[in-house]
Amino acid sequence: MSIFIATEVTGDTDLYKLIEELPDEVGDAVVDDISTYLVNSFKIYPPFKHVTRKEAYPETGDGFFSDKQRKWFFANLREGNIPEPSARNRTNKFSKEWKQVGKGLDSFIANETSYGPYLMGNDERARLSQLAGWTTMNEEIESRYNRIKRIIEGTAKRVLKRMSKGSK
Repeated sequence: MSIFIATEVTGDTDLYKLIEELPDEVGDAVVDDISTYLVNSFKIYPPFKHVTRKEAYPETGDGFFSDKQRKWFFANLREGNIPEPSARNRTNKFSKEWKQVGKGLDSFIANETSYGPYLMGNDERARLSQLAGWTTMNEEIESRYNRIKRIIEGTAKRVLKRMSKGSK
């Protein structure tokens, strides 16, 4: 079973309508350019910030939701199945898994890491990830809205110019 997070243009209906109204060749190029930009943007990790479970879940007292969970954690930590918090380092696996699936208007952006929804998912993001500085995919797209609009305009002009030269 594959778990992944993906996104499509849903929040800004004006942008969606604009792209949808473009000729298919232009729309395909626009979506591919936006996807390339967003994939590269999603690959950027926030600066490292250590957050303890106790900080993320203060309502539990010690950061664990049950005695069973706490015992499991410390047993696995003692056996070496979980690295010491100070020994954790970033593998950049999450960054390497971003991709555009398909091409043009029929494509979407995805990340198939099992933990992706907990880092950047719009619905399932963990409180620990949020406090450590991770933003959702929608938040990233919203923060890059003006750049996305410029990409749409630039790509559309470029492709329409190429199409008009080809029809002569």
